[in-house]
Amino acid sequence: AVDHARDIIIDKKVGVMFEDFGFKYLGPIDGHDIPTLMAALRYAKQYDGPIMIHIITQKGKGHQPAEADPIKYHGVSPKKKDTSQHVIPKRPSYSKVFGDTMISLCETREDVVVVTPAMIGGSGLTEFSEKFPSRLFDVGIAEEHAVTFCAGLAKGGIKPILAIYSTFLQRGFDQVVHDICLQNIPVIFGLDRAGIVGADGPTHHGVFDFNFLLPIPNMIIMAPKDGEELQDMLNWAIDQNQIISIRFPRGETPKKPFPISTPLALPKAEVLATYKHKVPSYHYDVLLIGVGSMAWPAYEAAQKLKDQDISCAVINLRFIKPLDTNLLEEFISQSNHVVVIEEGAGIGGVFHHILHEFNSLKKPLSDWHQIAIPDHFLSHGSMDRLRDHYDLSDSGIVKRILTLIKTTIVSA
Repeated sequence: AVDHARDIIIDKKVGVMFEDFGFKYLGPIDGHDIPTLMAALRYAKQYDGPIMIHIITQKGKGHQPAEADPIKYHGVSPKKKDTSQHVIPKRPSYSKVFGDTMISLCETREDVVVVTPAMIGGSGLTEFSEKFPSRLFDVGIAEEHAVTFCAGLAKGGIKPILAIYSTFLQRGFDQVVHDICLQNIPVIFGLDRAGIVGADGPTHHGVFDFNFLLPIPNMIIMAPKDGEELQDMLNWAIDQNQIISIRFPRGETPKKPFPISTPLALPKAEVLATYKHKVPSYHYDVLLIGVGSMAWPAYEAAQKLKDQDISCAVINLRFIKPLDTNLLEEFISQSNHVVVIEEGAGIGGVFHHILHEFNSLKKPLSDWHQIAIPDHFLSHGSMDRLRDHYDLSDSGIVKRILTLIKTTIVSA
């Protein structure tokens, strides 16, 4: 078998490239030819030195639907038994809204292009790729190159939008710092799959982007509360000559509990609710600051808390950096407790950013609270279940606030 592996035909063009770096190269090998594949692996095990085995497989091999549509079957969720009589139409996903907005932008502007590191289908760009094939650059699984490529395009007068999963931007962190922000080159980052992602597991949860982007100068950081606001943010960002990151979650866009669309202006936050006690009062029991995907859950939680005679104000932050310091200071000074709700890692995230910004208010630390993801890697699980587990849902927020209020009363 080992002798057979040595006799595998080498792709000279590819093989020479790797062997110039001192690697032994075997391939390409049909990954579905098990005897040949096993022989190559046995040979690699006994080979004294670095070795590369080039294996080619067919996605979905043996399952016709997956072979026909490898993008759809990149990941497969459990099939739920349909027990309902009526099918509830799905709302558009955030990725769909992103892709549609890219189409509308390119229909009206000649200077816009989209760059993606092998995420055309995942980032909702399939239709865009068909309508504007010359204005979509898929650079493959090379996130570092994607970031630097955008820098070069921007220097040439192009308006590049990088469509990238939050978790994969981590690979291009150095390029974001040195190739974009240090030189203040205007690039727009569309961070898809930000926050809890679900069944794709620990590698795909996008929970660190706030934490590693906030310390970098020259970047505006935004997060929409829903699909309409994502569209507004993208349209607003394209008219700015600045570095802008817009992070949005996976899945369907939420339905607005009530119509609201506050015009975007740097760095204006948005007030979603103000519920005060019937007895005249100058203070709120709780100020809920919802970040991006947590804005509407914060609003829903406030409605339930109001029914329990807890006065609340709810702010949709929208601009994470810079902050709307005037609006935030007004509400923070009127609130007994400030609760920041963010779908991201707690250490060094939005809560600490706000706390640092308003340190001069001398508000006791006991009045500041955070609902976020604790200091460990998230496991597999549905998005709803994981959000409930970490109290990143309206019911979880209500539970936390009731515990907080009860603890405060006992302490007093």
